[in-house]
Amino acid sequence: MKFSKLLIISLTTFFLNFEVFAASGDAVVYKIIIKKVELCETGSTLANCLNPVTLFEGDSGSIDIASAEAGAAAASLGTLAAATLGVTYTHIQTTMNRAATISGFVTNAANKFCKTGSGTAGNTSVNAVGAFHTSNTSNSAQSIFIGEAEASDLPEYMNGVTAAGVFGPDGDISGSTEYTMMAHRLVLTAPITITLGKLPTVTMAFSTTGALGFAGSTTGHCTAGDAATGLYGAEPTVTLSITN
Repeated sequence: MKFSKLLIISLTTFFLNFEVFAASGDAVVYKIIIKKVELCETGSTLANCLNPVTLFEGDSGSIDIASAEAGAAAASLGTLAAATLGVTYTHIQTTMNRAATISGFVTNAANKFCKTGSGTAGNTSVNAVGAFHTSNTSNSAQSIFIGEAEASDLPEYMNGVTAAGVFGPDGDISGSTEYTMMAHRLVLTAPITITLGKLPTVTMAFSTTGALGFAGSTTGHCTAGDAATGLYGAEPTVTLSITN
């Protein structure tokens, strides 16, 4: 039996606690590329996806989770054809490119604005360079990496992932320029058992409030970008409901 909807179940937040940041701001554009989505069987933990079942693998194309259409775009990825009837799944594991296209600004204590724009893009080793402005208007999109550069104290449910699909240590994306992707695991709010003849319905909504982070101090450092300072992608929120 083949199912026609991707099941991205019961996430409360898409990216959680990447790093404690000095400031954050709203993102009006937040484009990501999803590479793989897997369900994890009963017995999985936040650190380990047991007997993963691949729902989607490939290139999702750019999905702007700040747009009103993001939920429909993400919910249309993949199928449940690989899920086993009668098996209960308790976790979900998603792998995505760390490089994202983000537009937004962070406000510093002096009510000035560190904005995305034409500054140097972020990468695995450094955060992105912002542009300092006295106005929060007309900020253009910029290539910014998800997660603060060289972070070594992320939660256990996150891993850096190489282009070859090799996972790094739990909670640590430091020490390697090869972690161009990131995987994270989350507990489903309720386990789901695939049942014959029932097609799950997924409703998704996104919020990118506070989803642009700035490491270090924005005061006088907006135009600096290194492992300790600069712009990075942080904490969009995903709200999902699912009915069988």
